[in-house]
Amino acid sequence: MNKCVGFLLINLLILSSFTYAQSKITAYVPKSAVPYLYKNNNTIYEGFITDFLNELFQESVAIELYSDSLEINKMNSVLVFIPESAMPANYRFIPLPHDIDYMVFKRTNTQLNSLADLYSSKIIVQKDDLVYQSLYRSKASYIFTVPSYAKALELLSSGINDCAIIPYFIGNEYIRQNKIKNIDFIDTPFLSVKFGLAISNQEVALIKKAEERIKLLVENNSFRNLEKKYFIDQPFRKTVKWAHTEFYVFVIGILVLIIIILWIWNRFLLKEMELSTKEYINEINNQNFSPLIIDFNNPLIKKVLKQIPVWLFVNNASGKIELVSDEFLEFAIKEDVTPDNLFLNSIFEPVFAAQLTSLDEKLLNQSTQLVFEEVSFSIKSSLYKKWMIKYPLKIVGHNETLILSFLLNPTIEGDMHFKSMAPELLFRSLVDALPDLIFFKNTKSQYLGANKALLDFNGKTESDMIGKTDHELFDKEKADNYLASDEIVFNEGLRWEVMEWDESITGEKIRFKHIKIPLHDHKNKVFGLVGISYNITNHYLHELELQKSKEKAEESDRIKLSFLANMSHEIRTPMNSIIGFSDLLVDTDLTIDQRVEIIDMIQSNGHILIDIIDDIIDFSRIESGQIHLKHTDFNLNSIIKDSFLYANSKKNQLGKEQLNISYTIGSIEDEFNLHSDPYRLKQVIKNLINSSIRFFTAESLFIGYLIREDNLFFYLKNDNNILSESLIRKLMKDDSILQINFSEIEESAGIGLIIAKNIIEMLGGKLWSDESVHGKPDYYFNIPFKRVVSKAYLTPADSIYDTPDWNGKTILIAEDEITNYILLQSILSKTHAVILRAENGEEAVTLYEEHPEIDLILMDIRMPVMNGIDASKKIMSINRSVIIIAQTAYAMPEDKDLYVSIGIKGVLAKPIDPGELFYLCNKSLKSKSV
Repeated sequence: MNKCVGFLLINLLILSSFTYAQSKITAYVPKSAVPYLYKNNNTIYEGFITDFLNELFQESVAIELYSDSLEINKMNSVLVFIPESAMPANYRFIPLPHDIDYMVFKRTNTQLNSLADLYSSKIIVQKDDLVYQSLYRSKASYIFTVPSYAKALELLSSGINDCAIIPYFIGNEYIRQNKIKNIDFIDTPFLSVKFGLAISNQEVALIKKAEERIKLLVENNSFRNLEKKYFIDQPFRKTVKWAHTEFYVFVIGILVLIIIILWIWNRFLLKEMELSTKEYINEINNQNFSPLIIDFNNPLIKKVLKQIPVWLFVNNASGKIELVSDEFLEFAIKEDVTPDNLFLNSIFEPVFAAQLTSLDEKLLNQSTQLVFEEVSFSIKSSLYKKWMIKYPLKIVGHNETLILSFLLNPTIEGDMHFKSMAPELLFRSLVDALPDLIFFKNTKSQYLGANKALLDFNGKTESDMIGKTDHELFDKEKADNYLASDEIVFNEGLRWEVMEWDESITGEKIRFKHIKIPLHDHKNKVFGLVGISYNITNHYLHELELQKSKEKAEESDRIKLSFLANMSHEIRTPMNSIIGFSDLLVDTDLTIDQRVEIIDMIQSNGHILIDIIDDIIDFSRIESGQIHLKHTDFNLNSIIKDSFLYANSKKNQLGKEQLNISYTIGSIEDEFNLHSDPYRLKQVIKNLINSSIRFFTAESLFIGYLIREDNLFFYLKNDNNILSESLIRKLMKDDSILQINFSEIEESAGIGLIIAKNIIEMLGGKLWSDESVHGKPDYYFNIPFKRVVSKAYLTPADSIYDTPDWNGKTILIAEDEITNYILLQSILSKTHAVILRAENGEEAVTLYEEHPEIDLILMDIRMPVMNGIDASKKIMSINRSVIIIAQTAYAMPEDKDLYVSIGIKGVLAKPIDPGELFYLCNKSLKSKSV
């Protein structure tokens, strides 16, 4: 039965089965069950298991051995001697009151003194044993597996490796039978495991019988007597040697010291609620304790005191330091080795050193007194606040009394619970708290551990992953990639990292930065790896946005530079004509026809210059994001007709009278009403017309629109061919025809095309260009198609109006620029109206107060002293019905909305067209007379 415990514990597979069939019970036991089961004369099974089963069932039990590869679940109604951790599914585990101690067997000349030395030793274990699993999880450096316990001891005895870990009774039996003299063992068990019976859940009666009989055997000491027969009578421990005695004395001494410290600390914490700190310290200091007596010359004791993880120092009556802990040496004295002739006053400041000396004298004079105080001190300019415990220390074989001192960090809320956690539990808690995916693997690429984030990401439990490889957990492609990177880490011993997308169990796409780091032992040998996957999705997307913004900014800067260079040429060309032709007008020999032709040239280039200036303003507003859309209802057909009139006017201005221009209405309705921004739509079409007329060599220009499948397409073509359905389908696919390229725009079509492209995209559409014949491009663009029932649309103002007769009317011109005033005065003088002038807003208000007969005010917006907006508000506060028409170079839709909102009746954009001036003023004056 203990064999199972031993071998079964060693091999989670050491399972045995007992089958209850009819009146006969058969017990299945592992083959390597010695000394729990053996054959007498190779014929009859005898031993602990046989006697126990016979007493348990009170009848003879048939025993059959099975190999490790036998599948227990295929047996029917069986009893198996196994540890609980190896119990098959659908079986009831019945524990037995017997422990199997796995001991560390070593050769007598091996320097193996404690379990702590195991992890730097070469260990022999039985393959797949429980000990092997425990060592593997603890990441022991050297593990050599063998098929049996006997083989382990045989190799150990012959000088192979440092130790073997096997069940004590199995090892002891093997040593006794083979009379081996050179093997010893460490007294502390490496592992103690309980084992029991496993009975199929279907055998309810058999389970009940076994449980009752085991309870009875324990109560009447039958089980105890059986243990004594096979185990207790054999020497369970070897004769204790003096080295062991020294160790026990040392351990007991340290335990006493720890118990005293913990007792004091516990008393202090409990009493804090009842007494003040100072009162309780006084109480502790008045209590007596016996001095601690240890063998200070024992190197093992010195080693433990030096390696204790607290600030510890031992000094004599004169203040000379005899011993310091490594912790105190490193973090307080800040030296690698203990300096010679080290004294208290060479470590601490004089005041605190004197305080320590005074306390030491009290301890030496009253040898049973304890000191426990909260102290503050400085070492090498660093300030510390600690709890100090001082205790008298006796040295074996010496009369001198030393002082043992501890300096501990003060306890804060939560600190005691935090420190009470086992390092493994603390480490696991910290790892599970991290949002990154973390896992550990051995050199076989088997998972040894994973944090909660990784388990949640893959939708698995820890038991699903531990001991498995990637091929057992993931698809082949993913597993191959994982294992390839593992090989790099194991073979090269280098850090590996990569960034890639991965998909969680929920289908969420996440971009990770995967890192794998090799784990090295004290001999720099790789024994595993740790993998960490950082979620960098947000960072990655942010980088993409930054990259796009950078590219956009670089493209914008490039366009601006090219734009500025082109604008110098664009502006100088019309200005050269204007200035040159103006100089020619001075020539008195020119005929009337020549003068008219020169004036036409000046006007044409002046309009070109105005277009360039408008483009510059719009471009800067687009760059700064200041262009805003204003959606309203309008008649699309009127926009197309107005664009046609504009195209004819523009061709005459540019001297291209031979250009044929026509338009096509895509709707049979006279009023095709849409909801969008009519001003910006007109601006787009006009910019495309300007580009087509000004920069290219077309003989004809066809303007129009058509409707297809709820899509509204506009076109400016060089021929009157109807847009084919295949072309429309290509346009609807959005990517079949190259969209406008900025570099082409800059060199060939002017900045107006850039403005048109941006406005179209603001309206929700796209702009395409198809230049099948060089120098004759066709333009297409679309906007969202939203019909409305409303018939409200823009009515274009008449561009030409006969000069009106305003005899008896008084007009105030508020204009600070004398040239602008002279121009307006010249235009209005033909109307026979009385003209007054104000040079700023404040003067305009004064003149209106002095001349209430003023019928109309032409108000410049930008003026010194007081601007046109404020002047208009003051004048309207005098007479709300006054007619004020703004004249300004800022005539954007949002500007016009502002002017109208304060009561201004109309807006004229500079340079002022006489026809528009007469039309707007006459309309307002007629409205006033009515």
